[in-house]
Amino acid sequence: MALANLTAINLMYGDYATALARSTQGVARLDEAAVSPEDTFRRTIERVHARALVANGRFEEAATRLEDLRARAARLDGEDSDEYAQVLGDQLNLHLRKRDAARAAPLLAELRTRMTQRGVADSHEQFGYFFAMEATLDRLRGDPATAERHQREALRRLQASASAVDVAIARATLAGDLAARGDRKEARKLLDDALPMMRETLLPGERNRIDAEALSSRL
Repeated sequence: MALANLTAINLMYGDYATALARSTQGVARLDEAAVSPEDTFRRTIERVHARALVANGRFEEAATRLEDLRARAARLDGEDSDEYAQVLGDQLNLHLRKRDAARAAPLLAELRTRMTQRGVADSHEQFGYFFAMEATLDRLRGDPATAERHQREALRRLQASASAVDVAIARATLAGDLAARGDRKEARKLLDDALPMMRETLLPGERNRIDAEALSSRL
């Protein structure tokens, strides 16, 4: 579990190679100890390992693991459980990273529905992230106007309660939408607000920071 926690930290800050090395080591220890596939801690650690696989571009391996984890979550915890929702979220992230809007869209819709059914209020921070994911889907579909609208809503919601770095990422992403339609002035302002926090908090290889630095250079 300590290795899984370190993996999550590495992923957050953008050290993807170290994250994968640590999560691989963690899963290997579980295998050596013959920990049951049904064990709660094992499933959490495997899910973190799948995230590390996605971050390192090993999509097919991650997809196989997540399908298995989803089946186990449905059988052991139920489809209305937090564990099942966590796996859905990881599958959604996988398909967004693969730029597969067709597979990502129904997962996002299901995740929204399940969160609502579990009594999570529309004002909850999680729905801010949902709007950001909707914006990603809009970009993949070639709909920049809707992407900008959804990204603005994501930023508005995340500013209320999300971490400073997540707000900075949302600002930088919106800056990309604005720059794409030629609004360099507002894009520059958003980046000027976002980049100091991203540079202080994220490693140079973190994918959101890479995108923001590239946009800054273009502007």
